[in-house]
Amino acid sequence: MEHEAALAERQFEFPGPVVNISPFGSGHIHDTYLISCSDTDSSRFVLQKFNHNVFKNPQQVMINIQKVLSHLDQPSRLEPMQIIRTRQGELLYQSDDGVYWRVFSYLDHSESFDQLLNRQQAREAAGAFGCFLEMLSEMDSEELYTTIPDFHHLGTRFDQLKEATRSGSEKRMKTCPKQIEFALSKEPQVIKFCKFLNHPKVPKRVTHNDTKLNNVLFKQGTTQAFSVIDLDTVMPGLLLYDFGDMARTFCNSVPEEGEASQVLFRMDYFEALCEGFFSNFRLNLQTMELNSLKAGPWWMTFIMGIRFLTDYLLGDVYYKINYPEHNLNRAENQFALLADIENKQSIINENIDRQFGLTS
Repeated sequence: MEHEAALAERQFEFPGPVVNISPFGSGHIHDTYLISCSDTDSSRFVLQKFNHNVFKNPQQVMINIQKVLSHLDQPSRLEPMQIIRTRQGELLYQSDDGVYWRVFSYLDHSESFDQLLNRQQAREAAGAFGCFLEMLSEMDSEELYTTIPDFHHLGTRFDQLKEATRSGSEKRMKTCPKQIEFALSKEPQVIKFCKFLNHPKVPKRVTHNDTKLNNVLFKQGTTQAFSVIDLDTVMPGLLLYDFGDMARTFCNSVPEEGEASQVLFRMDYFEALCEGFFSNFRLNLQTMELNSLKAGPWWMTFIMGIRFLTDYLLGDVYYKINYPEHNLNRAENQFALLADIENKQSIINENIDRQFGLTS
């Protein structure tokens, strides 16, 4: 694989000779390498073998990223990465065997985290996403391609689960009747929350669509968040997607791989998230869009739960697993989080209202 990467790097423009290529990061989608050059700045770059089985149209993904980075290229608290073009001036290089490769600048003295360490880190990471979304708020979402149709569409994902209960593995369905019953019992909430889809007062915006903690870079050794990365899923979406996925991933007391019995929705982290996000995303939201944000934590947690359960019933065709019940356990984790979100929904609503001066 490293030999393949070495062949690919020759197709890109670097400031000096490449002196080292090594595997980098722990991403599940693309194969990633760190490139070191021997120019005067000893610069480094990120080379990726693009997974076009997940993203069916790599060119559209890269065009979206290019447009967003161009819009972000202005003074702000965020430092955007840069696309390094091929020697022919293209955004991607396609090898003779049909594999796509791309290169981004590497942001030195940075680090990322998979799990929050404290409230300040939650505030900073949410602030970075808030700044990112505010900077893109004037960008017309119609400029971007929808690279994954119905990615966070609640109704579509629920229909996929129902179909999986009809066509999935009967053996597996017998192992999780309670989980299936729990998920299907949420149909009234699905119908209720789907009112936000295509509502004229809940506008389509340019959204990140994968607002996990590890997609924010921090200055090494500090709690200062300074860059938002992994822009593959940037496309038209609803603000509730990004806000809800932050809440889902920031506020779970254990990772989504953890034991469901240990799951709690941490309100202290949610309060810090709201403080950071709304101090940087300062738009005046109409009531309907503001209410959609209150549905966000439930929406994104339920979607991930039923996506894991659907994949389990269909034989683990999408998510990588380490053992046969992995996706089922992931679903149980998300359903436990969902139950705690439901218990705390009124407090969640109050925290959001407080940011807009709607409560004392």
